[in-house]
Amino acid sequence: MAPTIGLAMILRDDVEEDLRRCLLSIAPHVDQIVLVETGKNKRASPIKKLAKEFNAKVYHFPWVSDFAAARNFSFSKLTTDWMVWADHDDELDGAEGLRELIASADPDIGGFFASYLYAFDEYGNVITRHDRERILRRSIGWEWKGRLHEGLYPSHSLTWGRADSIVWVHHRGNVSQSERNMPILEQWVEEEPDEIRVWLHLANQMFMDGRWKEAAKWYTRFWTHPDGSPIDRYQAMDYGARSWRNAENIKASTRCDMAGITEFPEWANCYIGMVENFISMKEWAKGVAMGRSALTKDPPPETMFNNSLDYTWRLQNDMAICYAGVGKLEEAYEASKLALSFRPDDQEGKDNVRIFKERWEKEKLLDALAMPGLDGTGAKLAAQLS
Repeated sequence: MAPTIGLAMILRDDVEEDLRRCLLSIAPHVDQIVLVETGKNKRASPIKKLAKEFNAKVYHFPWVSDFAAARNFSFSKLTTDWMVWADHDDELDGAEGLRELIASADPDIGGFFASYLYAFDEYGNVITRHDRERILRRSIGWEWKGRLHEGLYPSHSLTWGRADSIVWVHHRGNVSQSERNMPILEQWVEEEPDEIRVWLHLANQMFMDGRWKEAAKWYTRFWTHPDGSPIDRYQAMDYGARSWRNAENIKASTRCDMAGITEFPEWANCYIGMVENFISMKEWAKGVAMGRSALTKDPPPETMFNNSLDYTWRLQNDMAICYAGVGKLEEAYEASKLALSFRPDDQEGKDNVRIFKERWEKEKLLDALAMPGLDGTGAKLAAQLS
């Protein structure tokens, strides 16, 4: 008999349009759908109509400011061999491959990670991508933990697989939701002040809200604690540096970036951050050297939030500035062109290409006019152009 698979979702607020899109992408490929409504009152007809249309069962779970509790309740209602979970504003690309994936899974595989494309820029580039544990063998036993930005934990160690052909796509982008999130986080840190996960979540929320100094302090508190996972600590170093840079404290930003380079020399983010620190200090040659090092490094694993533009558009723009600072205008022009290729409609990028091209062509003309053997007219023209 083929293994069965079920979908669990928790819902709140007016989500009908998003929910329809999500269910259209996955409902034909699962055997059971559980929708858990977490509002104060049981939902009226819209959700129930959608549930009927997609043969889903709706349950009510009173909201207690705890996302993990709601998700655990949703999982408890599934009876299938395998489970998947999604949010109402997600859409699955490649869901038709779910059945083949679980049918061919080795017995020791307890779950699969899948890519989550969380946010996009105005040109369709993915600017937030990370992996999540999405397809789970129910017999393993799973528990959600954390009031907010909840994590999923198996009952014992297991072997993970990767679902390369199945991708979760998020349609709401990087929305702060501070009004909802901060009260939960503040209550959580008050009740569990030594729970380091909430320190990182507080920092991330403050970063989203532009509270740079507060974010940086929570990031620093997290990455200087020895108990965080390597990926989480590196994220805190990287975003701690970004926070301090935004707060114009380059000394503190440098401390965070150099900690990341020292502990995790194989990952690129903190090298890129140091390029920007050197730009702030007008140390162009050091910026060039650090940028060249960054080009040889890899992004961190995608279990960390990654922005693919950091390693392309952002780095090449930084390199263009540094090359111009040391007088290498041809290299500045080429770097700005490469940056523009990743965001070809970006007006600022077009302006940069034009400016560096004009400066480089002017430099070439000056060099030509200054060549030995030119008459006095050429020398005068060179002096006027310089």
